[in-house]
Amino acid sequence: MEVNVEEICELFEECCYNLRSAKQCLKQVNELKDLLKFFLDFIKSENYMRGNHKLGGDGMKHILANFQKVRKVSLLILETEDRYSRVRFKELVYKIKYLMEIVPLAYMTSEENLSSLDANYPRWQALRNITKTANLPSNIVKVQTEKFFALYNSGKVALFHNHYLQSIKISKPSNHLHLFI
Repeated sequence: MEVNVEEICELFEECCYNLRSAKQCLKQVNELKDLLKFFLDFIKSENYMRGNHKLGGDGMKHILANFQKVRKVSLLILETEDRYSRVRFKELVYKIKYLMEIVPLAYMTSEENLSSLDANYPRWQALRNITKTANLPSNIVKVQTEKFFALYNSGKVALFHNHYLQSIKISKPSNHLHLFI
């Protein structure tokens, strides 16, 4: 599924134009310009030309949707210059920056990847044939989720504690060190 690349480029340029006088957003405007250069280089690359356009196109849709939001916010900044709009603009720029980092990876994904295949593809049908869905009461799911996160958090503590102990330099061994995790 293809996204109109020209539309994304026009949105890039429109947002930068709208914010040319917003001094508080200068850093993000410069980031947008850098992202535009990256984007233009990417769409000329072999990765884009020959890549997985189903997954990559999905990523491009997200980029386009976020640029449409940036356009609205940039117009608000131009008209009102309120703090909320500037903060929202910065958040959207970071989101687009993140998307720009991962979309090339989507194009590198094999077209035989399960996510790239149509829902009626035989591999999906075979998967559905061997998959069972369990409908559990919400209280059971809640208890199991709480147990999982308790164990997960304990594991994080143990790893952090081990890393911390390794970072301490002890001049002589001590017999009085007891750990309780």
